[in-house]
Amino acid sequence: MGERDRHRELAGSASQAEARRLTGELRAAIEKVRSAVLVLAARVRAAHRARVWTPLGYGGWAAYASAEFGVSRSTAYQLLDLAAAGRGDPGHRRPLPTPSCPTRGTAAWCCPLQRSSSSRAGSRSSPT
Repeated sequence: MGERDRHRELAGSASQAEARRLTGELRAAIEKVRSAVLVLAARVRAAHRARVWTPLGYGGWAAYASAEFGVSRSTAYQLLDLAAAGRGDPGHRRPLPTPSCPTRGTAAWCCPLQRSSSSRAGSRSSPT
């Protein structure tokens, strides 16, 4: 049975009460994600503003994020975009990226801390 047929088979199987319950749970989960994204944006802003990579011996933001959090260079800069957009920065000129999650094919924010294929925890750039 194909995925489309399976979806049709399952469609309509929930009662209205079950559908409302699931919708409420989904709404609550979305609100938790929104709150977490705001906290993440504030912490990214603070870390970037403080240039935390310098005293830790990294050559820049991307090297720091890769070594400390295992994220790709692209994701490190997406986090900066998220932080700028989260505060409504008028100087923020680039639109927020809308890449796809490599595992789910959906918005990348489903897994904003995608692991970098080339990162290794503990590997540091030489200090500048």
